Amino acid sequence: MVHRGAGVIVVCGPSGSGKSTLLRRLFEEFPDKFGFSVSHTT
Repeated sequence: MVHRGAGVIVVCGPSGSGKSTLLRRLFEEFPDKFGFSVSHTT
């Protein structure tokens, strides 16, 4: 059996492209598989 570690999915796009909608659906359908992180730069 092969065990894979956590991966990273980056969602990016212009305003109004549906990023938040996609993330909301992923969290609803796979609550144990996805987490959310907000990062920013100064």
